[in-house]
Amino acid sequence: MHGSKKNHEVVIVGAGMAGLTCAYYLKKAGRSVYLVEASDRVGGRLQTDLYAGYRLDHGFQVLLTSYPEARLALNYDRLNLHELYPGATIRLNGQFYEMADPFRQPLKILKTLCNPIGNVIDKIKVGLLRLGLLSTKSFPDESSTLTVMQSLGFTESMQQHFWRPFLSGVFLEPELRTSVRKFEEVFTHFANGSTSVPSLGVAEIPKQLVEFLGNDQLMLNTKAEKVVEESVLLSSGQILDAKMIVIATDQKANCDLTEMNMTDEGRTGVTCIYYAIDKPITQPGRLILNGDSKGPINNLMVMPEEAEYAPEGKYLISVSVVKREYFNDADLDQLVRIQLREWYGIGPNELRHLKTYLIPNPVPPSPLPRDDRDCKIRTGLYRCGDYMGVPSLNTAMRSGRLVAEQIIRES
Repeated sequence: MHGSKKNHEVVIVGAGMAGLTCAYYLKKAGRSVYLVEASDRVGGRLQTDLYAGYRLDHGFQVLLTSYPEARLALNYDRLNLHELYPGATIRLNGQFYEMADPFRQPLKILKTLCNPIGNVIDKIKVGLLRLGLLSTKSFPDESSTLTVMQSLGFTESMQQHFWRPFLSGVFLEPELRTSVRKFEEVFTHFANGSTSVPSLGVAEIPKQLVEFLGNDQLMLNTKAEKVVEESVLLSSGQILDAKMIVIATDQKANCDLTEMNMTDEGRTGVTCIYYAIDKPITQPGRLILNGDSKGPINNLMVMPEEAEYAPEGKYLISVSVVKREYFNDADLDQLVRIQLREWYGIGPNELRHLKTYLIPNPVPPSPLPRDDRDCKIRTGLYRCGDYMGVPSLNTAMRSGRLVAEQIIRES
C-alpha cells in the first residue's frame, strides 16, 4: 500500500554476499532481520542461469577455499566443490606452454622453468613470493600492481605474457592499475588453498545463506529509493521503519541512497561468452591464458567435467574478454570464433553460442582509504560491501560480519 509503514528491528538493503552475511550473523544471534533486494534474486554478482541444460555463471567466477570468511560461514561439503588445475596454460607465438604451480605439481617444474615465458629468475621470484621470502608489503596502497611488478624486476616477457593475462582475468582491467593490496590478497589465497567451483554454479554460495534466513525475511524485486533517519523509502511508496538500517549495496547505490558523493565510477568490466561443444578443446578445469595479447580472448576454460555445468556428454567453454574496445562490438562472437579456430582448429559448426554477458564495473574501482572504512555512517545506519577493503568475496563477507557484530554490541 502506498505510504504504508512497517516496523522492523534491522532492515538490510541489498541481498548480495555482504548483506546476506550480515543477516546470517544477526539471525544466529537471535536478531530479527528483513532484507530488501532490487533484483529478482539474491547473491549480487554471484549469479547462475540455467540455459538449454547448461549452467552459466554471470562471468567466470571461482571460490578461493582459503578465504577465512567463507570458511566461517559456508559449508564446503554441501557446495560440492570441484578443484581447478593448479596452474595455467599460456598461448604464445602459436604454441601452448605450461606454467604449473611447482609446489603442487613438482613433476612439472622442469617444463615450467624451460618455457619461453620470462626466464628462470622470474620463476624463482614467483616461488619466493609464494613462500613470503619476497614481499610487496613495503609498497604504498596506491601503487599499481604493474608498477610493483616492474619494481620487483620481473622481465617484460614475464609481465606481458604471464602476469598481465592472469591478473587481468582477476582484476577485470587489462592495464593492471589495480592496487598492489589486491594482488597480495589474491596471490596469498591462490597459494594457500584450492581454486574451485561449486558443482551447480556460483549461485549455490548465496543460496546457502538465504536458506538459513528463510524467504519470509526477504523481499525481492523491491528497490529502495532513499534512507531518511530511521526509515527506508521504497519505490512502491512503502516505508520500512527500523531501529537499525544496513546499506549492503555497491558503493554507487550506497551513495545514491544516502546522498553522499562518489568521485570514481570505476573502470573494470568483462564480457563472458559461453559456448557448447561436444568434445573438449583442452583439458577441462585448466585455465588458458592469452600470452600474445592479440585478439579479444583474455582467458578461457572448459568447465570441469565432474561438475554439472553441462549435460552429460557435452562440454561448456567459458571465454572472458576484458579489453573494453570489444565490449560493444557486434562481431565479438565471430572474432572469438576466429581466435578459437586459430588456437584449436575448431570448425565453424562445432561451437554453439549459448549466451553472452556484458558485466560493467563488476569490481569496485579501488578500496576505500584505510581511514575511511568505518562501517557506521551514523547512529542506527551502517554500511557493508566489498568496497570496504580490498575488493573480494572475502571482504564482502567480512564487512557483513563486522557490521552484524557492531549492531549486536550496540543493541
